Amino acid sequence: MATLIEKIQVALGLARTQASQPEPYFSSSDEYKRWLEAGISQIRDMADVEELRRLLGDGNGYLREAALSRVDSLHATALWTEVFGLCNDWVSPIRTKAKRVALDWLHDADVETLLPHLPALAELVSRRREDHADFIAKFDSRLIEDQNLAALFEAAGASDSRKHSRYCFVLLERSAFPRARLIELGLAKADVTLQGRALQMIRNLPASEQAGYAQSLLASSRSYLRWYGLDMLWRVDPAKAREVAMSHLMSPYAALRDKAFKLSGLSREALLALTEQRVRSPDASSCDIRVGLLLLGSSGKKDYADLANSIFLKHPAPTVRGAALLTLARLSPDDARPLLLPAVVSEISAVGRAAMQAALTLELKPSHTQWRELAAQAASDAIARRLHRWARSLDKWLELALLLEIAGLHSQHSRLCLTGIQRWLGDFNNSWQMLDSAHREWIDSNLPHAENLGLDMKTLKFFLN
Repeated sequence: MATLIEKIQVALGLARTQASQPEPYFSSSDEYKRWLEAGISQIRDMADVEELRRLLGDGNGYLREAALSRVDSLHATALWTEVFGLCNDWVSPIRTKAKRVALDWLHDADVETLLPHLPALAELVSRRREDHADFIAKFDSRLIEDQNLAALFEAAGASDSRKHSRYCFVLLERSAFPRARLIELGLAKADVTLQGRALQMIRNLPASEQAGYAQSLLASSRSYLRWYGLDMLWRVDPAKAREVAMSHLMSPYAALRDKAFKLSGLSREALLALTEQRVRSPDASSCDIRVGLLLLGSSGKKDYADLANSIFLKHPAPTVRGAALLTLARLSPDDARPLLLPAVVSEISAVGRAAMQAALTLELKPSHTQWRELAAQAASDAIARRLHRWARSLDKWLELALLLEIAGLHSQHSRLCLTGIQRWLGDFNNSWQMLDSAHREWIDSNLPHAENLGLDMKTLKFFLN
C-alpha cells in the first residue's frame, strides 16, 4: 500500500496535469492543503534516511524544506551531499536553512566524516556565488587545519573529478603542506590546470632546485611538459639545455621541435642535413621518418622530392606514406598530382586524409568525368565524407552534383548526402544560369536520386530555377 508521502507526491504531480484526468484529484485548494500538512507532519517523525534523501530532491519546496528540518534534527551527516546541493536551491529560505544546517554539523564533525561529501562542496564552490563566500570560507578554514592536510592530499590524488581535485589542490596551496609533494601531485594528474599550478610553483623555487625538476619534466610522457622542462633547463643551465635539445629535434610535438631547434644553435642547413640522415637511416622509427619528411617538406628544396616519392611508394606504415605524399606535394607538385586522385579514395584513412589535404593545398580541380570516377569508388563513409569536403571547398554547385552522384551510386550514404544537400540549400548563393552546360547536365541527370532521398523536389527546383 502506498504511504501518505507517496500519495502526496503522486497527487502533486497529477495536480499539474489535471486536463488528462477524468476528474480533479483534489476537490478544492483546502483539500490540497490538508494533504500537504498531513504529509509534512509525517516527515517530522520520519527516521528512514534513504526516504529523507529522496525527499530532499523532491520537486515540491514545502516537502524539501520539511525534510531538511528533519535531517537537521536527526543530525544525519550522511546526507551532507544533499544539503550542499540545497545551498544552491532556487527557493531562498531553503538555501538559507541548508547553509545553517551544514555549518551546524561542521562544528562537531571530523574531516573523515566530511571528506566523502567534498565533491558536492567543490561543485558549490565552482558556482562562485557571492552569497556563498562566507559559508565556503568557514569550510575552507576547517579543511586546511594541520591535522586534516594528509587526508585532503589523499582525497585530491584519489579523485577522478577535476572540480574535486582542483578544490583540494587549491586548499593545500593555501596551507603549510610540503610544496615538493604538491608539485608531484599536480604533475601526475591528467589535468592541465593542476599541471600549470605545479609548474608555477617550480618557477618560484631557487634555480638550483629548478634544475632537478627540469630533468624530471624532460622525462615526462607528455610532450608539453617536456617543452616546459627544456625551457626551464635553458634558464638554469644553457649548456646542458643545448645538449638535451639535440635529442628533441625530431619530436612529433611541433612546439617542442621548434624549441629544441632554437636552443640547439644549429643552422637551418645543418638541421636539414641531420634530418635527411635520420630519414635514410635503416633503424629510424616510423615516427622519426614521418616527422623528418614534414621537416624536409617545409624546406622548399626539390632535392628531397625523390626521397619522398620512394618512401610513399615503398613504406609499409600508412602515416609515413601520408606524410611522404604531403611532402611530395609541397616540393614537386607535378610529381604529386598523378598520385593524388587514387590516394584520395584510399580505404587507408591516413593516406586518404593526407591526399585530400595535398589536393586542397595544390587547388587540384578534377574534371566532371574524374569526379564521377571518384564518386563510384566512395565505398565507405570515410571516403564519401572526404570527397564531399573536397568538393565543398572548391565550388557549391560541384558539391551538389557530387552528393547527387554518390546518392545514386551508393544507397548506404543516403543520410550523409541528404544532410549535405540540405546544408547546400541553406548556403545557396549562386545562379543556375551561371553554370556551364556540362555541369547543368550532370546535376539534371541525377535529380531523380534527390527525390529518392526524400528531399522536397519543389524546394530544390526553386533553387535551380
